Amino acid sequence: MSSTKYILAILLTPFFPFWFYFNHHEASLSNNQVDWGAFGSYMGGVTGPIVAAITLLFLIDSYRKQSKQSALQIFLTLLKDHVEYVMGYTTQYSKSYKGHDYLDWLWNVIKNSQEPELIDRIKKNYGEIQPLVMSIQLLIELIDREPTFNKSEKSLYVLQIYSRLTSVEMKLFLASALIDDKSKCQLKKYEYEQCRIISCPDDENWLLDRFLHEIKT
Repeated sequence: MSSTKYILAILLTPFFPFWFYFNHHEASLSNNQVDWGAFGSYMGGVTGPIVAAITLLFLIDSYRKQSKQSALQIFLTLLKDHVEYVMGYTTQYSKSYKGHDYLDWLWNVIKNSQEPELIDRIKKNYGEIQPLVMSIQLLIELIDREPTFNKSEKSLYVLQIYSRLTSVEMKLFLASALIDDKSKCQLKKYEYEQCRIISCPDDENWLLDRFLHEIKT
């Protein structure tokens, strides 16, 4: 409800007890001060709690909107930080590789494995992939735990995260679902089928099918 509606509700509040009073009593002006005192007590007693309730609802609504805006701003800031983090991504094992070149190299290590050794290959190199995965998990967890976002908003913002990830980031995140339950749960909860939009050559299709099958189970 907008601020204007709250103000209008407060302004209209005195008319209802006023109408109710004169609808059930003789509509005449009294010359007795006691009658006016009783009428004032009646109006104050009825309108006071109503106005207080409307004011409380307004404060709660304002707080929720401010909290929601603050949470969204934090999310957008962290998403921007993640993009910058990936551009300079390194680990203690990266040697001369950096950023997207390093992620491409990591993906090539995984994609060149055969089905029987796929999980072992991911586990062996997970120390190099995990910082990236944890950064993505943090973004999704931030959205998932925010009480001011409804279900559709959470799905929309997570899809926004997916859209900001490069193709190789998304592939590595999908790969992590084979050994990381948190990645698997997040991908299963938030429209992992949208990951189909990532680009990949035909020889990688079996890998994506393997990842998505693991997420479904």
